[in-house]
Amino acid sequence: MKSRILGPLAGTLLLLAAASPALAAPARVHIRVEGQKKTLVSERTVRTQRASFTKDGNPAHTCSGTSGGGALQVATHGAWGAKYSDGLGYFVSTIRGETHPGSPDYWAFWVNHRAASAGACTTELRPGDDVLFFVDRCDYDTVKQACANKPFLPLGLRVRRKARRNHCLTAHIVVYSPSGKASPVRGAAVYSGRRRVGRTDGRGRVRFHLRRAGRIVLVARKAGAVTSEPEAVRVSK
Repeated sequence: MKSRILGPLAGTLLLLAAASPALAAPARVHIRVEGQKKTLVSERTVRTQRASFTKDGNPAHTCSGTSGGGALQVATHGAWGAKYSDGLGYFVSTIRGETHPGSPDYWAFWVNHRAASAGACTTELRPGDDVLFFVDRCDYDTVKQACANKPFLPLGLRVRRKARRNHCLTAHIVVYSPSGKASPVRGAAVYSGRRRVGRTDGRGRVRFHLRRAGRIVLVARKAGAVTSEPEAVRVSK
């Protein structure tokens, strides 16, 4: 592992805890994986497992089954890879065949709309937690000792779960900072399936007319940001 990665990316990529945290009980959590060009794991609910496992075949290098890595193990049926560094632990390198080794692109790990403070295998999950893996980038400036580029940040979509046909519906789009702060975002495109229903204004809002009854699923996308979680709306007659 290149040493320059350890500074800016340590909280996201590595297992940093000096002491092992207490293991949580198995729990039902939500997980999604956004690759560089497509969704690799659509949002789903999985149940974490009590048993720990390894990703490199070394029984001394374990990943907690009730951690973020444990949720990824269940969601992908084990189709992810990680590298191990003595004293630091695992960091995710590959998910479902898409590899980002850590420099400059890497797999970011967030829980409940904020960057995790420890690695995937040592971040224990609670019931109902929202887990997100996505591709971020750090073009590291050795002079400034920081990333020279802006990070990729996840979008969030907020909307009523029920609406009526022939009425208008307003969706609110935000972008989350690593600390979890949500800010309105201008210019995000909102889609219902493959159909774009509008772009957000300066307050992060998009308003559109509902022509048909039934269930619609909305997502938001914007260049340089991570696709939002899908939100379903039931449209009645």
